Amino acid sequence: MLALLAPFPAALPDAPHSSAEWKIAAYSSAAPAEIAAGATIYDNDGKTVLRAGTNAWSCMPANPKGPDADGAYSSAHKAMPFCFDAEGYKWVVGFMTDTAPVMERDTYMWMLHGDNGEDNTKRLVLSVDDVEDPKNWVESGPHLMLMPKDPTSLDSFPSDFSAGAPFVMFKGTKFAHVMIPLNPAGTSGWTEASIPDGLAHNEAAWKIAAFSSAAPAKIGDHATVMDTDGATVLRAGTNGWTCMSANMHPEPAEGWPTAHNAEPLCLDAVGFQWLAGYMAGTPPVMDRDTFVFMLHGDNGYDNSNPAVRKQADAAPGQWIESGPHLMLMPKDPATLDAFTDDFHR
Repeated sequence: MLALLAPFPAALPDAPHSSAEWKIAAYSSAAPAEIAAGATIYDNDGKTVLRAGTNAWSCMPANPKGPDADGAYSSAHKAMPFCFDAEGYKWVVGFMTDTAPVMERDTYMWMLHGDNGEDNTKRLVLSVDDVEDPKNWVESGPHLMLMPKDPTSLDSFPSDFSAGAPFVMFKGTKFAHVMIPLNPAGTSGWTEASIPDGLAHNEAAWKIAAFSSAAPAKIGDHATVMDTDGATVLRAGTNGWTCMSANMHPEPAEGWPTAHNAEPLCLDAVGFQWLAGYMAGTPPVMDRDTFVFMLHGDNGYDNSNPAVRKQADAAPGQWIESGPHLMLMPKDPATLDAFTDDFHR
């Protein structure tokens, strides 16, 4: 699996939007702070370097309409900045020249300020007035994108963007990619349902709130919620997603102290296929890739051995405790061979 840390938006300086200071802050904050801090930042022309980076990531505005008449963008959202690595640049070159991207592996791009809208089925249709079918117009808030080396690997992935779950844009084309909404409810950053005060943590109401908030609200609010035993349904859902505790230790009689301790996750039916293989110690048999949300993080694992759940038993340098994140569970694990397993950077 591939783990992706959940980001929170960065504050922007009170500076003129035409200044390098504002542009660097606005464009770099399209990615999580750990990436943004070392990224190379390009100006509006896509060529001028505003800040040289150190981590092989680059950030720049992606709005093809360009800045306003005064030469500046009115907001980071209007600039539509995105951050990408070297493989992502290969995808961008292909997209802009209308040629199939030639990539060494899948890659991800960050757009934490969202976009201004486009046709979900055709590239470069950027005005709602130009869309043949208005039902295909989508304006995305903060999101992450998976750009696959092989676009046909997404043929069985859903393209419905109305449910708040990951969906395919430009499905069936050489530019097919997965859009992963990070705030389907329309608020800043990762959205989580509030966990009510005054409830015992072994009550169904607390568990429903705690477990369902492992995913963005538009998913969690409509998901089926299972009790810690993985069998009892606390709330029936309507969207094909399920949320439950993933903590492998026995639940205390008084309930989990916090949602973080419970390690809740939210997954779809294909996620269950992966989970079944994981629990049985056998290779998962899956219909397609899928994503699993864990917005309360986990309590730690050995990054090299899925059976090790105690720090004392972990291999040297392999213990990791992850904060809020989502996970890509691939149908073919070999597609991750070219990805790094170094979680320290």
